[in-house]
Amino acid sequence: MSAALVLGAGQVGTFTARRLVDDGAAVVAADAVPPCGFFARFGPPEVELAAVDVLDHEGVVALVRRTRADVVVLAAGIDAESCRRDPVTGWSVNARGAEVVGDAALVGGASRLVLVSSFAVYAPALSGPIPETAPTAPRTVYGRSKAAAETAVRRLGDQGLDVRIVRPCAVYGPGRPGFGSRSTRLVDRLLLAALGTGGACDIEDEEYMYVKDLARALSLVALDTHLPRQVTFNVGAGAVTDAHALLQAVERLAQGQRIETRPPLGGARRFPLDVSRIRRRLAFQPQFDIAAGLKDYLETVAAS
Repeated sequence: MSAALVLGAGQVGTFTARRLVDDGAAVVAADAVPPCGFFARFGPPEVELAAVDVLDHEGVVALVRRTRADVVVLAAGIDAESCRRDPVTGWSVNARGAEVVGDAALVGGASRLVLVSSFAVYAPALSGPIPETAPTAPRTVYGRSKAAAETAVRRLGDQGLDVRIVRPCAVYGPGRPGFGSRSTRLVDRLLLAALGTGGACDIEDEEYMYVKDLARALSLVALDTHLPRQVTFNVGAGAVTDAHALLQAVERLAQGQRIETRPPLGGARRFPLDVSRIRRRLAFQPQFDIAAGLKDYLETVAAS
């Protein structure tokens, strides 16, 4: 049985912890400010939720040693909008935090580190599908901080740490109130509008992935013992969801309730990620299309 330490108990970390447990790992999760209510609602039952800051090297080392973690999943981070508002904190947590955690994992005795990065590391003008070998030339603080995080943890591969990097597309699903990515907040607003409790929404063409699919991908990457060292995986749907298709999927869930949108609907089309590597290496394929993901989202919230 693998022992996994998940750092960051937000949306991605919480659902990843649950999936790791389902896949047979012994799991401890941790966060700088543990969201006990959210984790109890959506995370795995009877799993410890500890308090540690990713910038606290000694604290992370101690937690790795106490839990005897052989795998550390770094899901903690500052989202793009928060990075834009406070670039200093965003850079500190995303870039410096990855460096601290990677070194602490190595010192603490872990053999493997999985970094949750982002498709924001890619140059924005790339045509697609975008492979993992495409240039990384991000233009946002968030994208640059994630690219710096990747560089920092890769250096630790030369010291014996098995580093695995995952670059997800836009993720949605149950999230902590007041937190979450732009895509998570957009879908939340759409669902609220469908229930008649929200206002007008901006909708863009985007490649969306349900958080449970991302959690399953991260668990596969974390627990597989036969992957090459220092591997990077795109994780996405492999296709862009048209803004009109997203709107129609939400309206069908709402039994025809019309949602007010602010023009223009759509926007500059983004190219999808090339997901052939993770499909070939780990037989990973998303289980939820946009309609199924939205339906499961509502059912998960209602059942929790």
